[in-house]
Amino acid sequence: MGEGALAGMPLQLAGTRKILDFMDWGDYGAKGTFINIGSVGEKEVDEQDDMFILVAPQNAVGNCIIDDLRAMTDAAGSRPVILINPRLKDLPSSSGIMQVRKDQHEPE
Repeated sequence: MGEGALAGMPLQLAGTRKILDFMDWGDYGAKGTFINIGSVGEKEVDEQDDMFILVAPQNAVGNCIIDDLRAMTDAAGSRPVILINPRLKDLPSSSGIMQVRKDQHEPE
């Protein structure tokens, strides 16, 4: 983990998506109907989604999510977008590099 496409992902989250994909979501077809697992971005917003819960969205080198997060909240319109444990300041990536440039619209 932390190589290739995951190089910009904070080390502590590098395997989270894979873990969620492998979880047992029950026999009722919840995953893919009631629960969808995706990424941050406008393309993840679907008309039939009622709300969006983003778990630990984070910035890292090569992976600034502020613009994607803004596009997602705009596309969600009046539907709730809940951020759980957001860390939108610069964090070291799994390759040990620290992002130093701040986005002018980045929250403090």
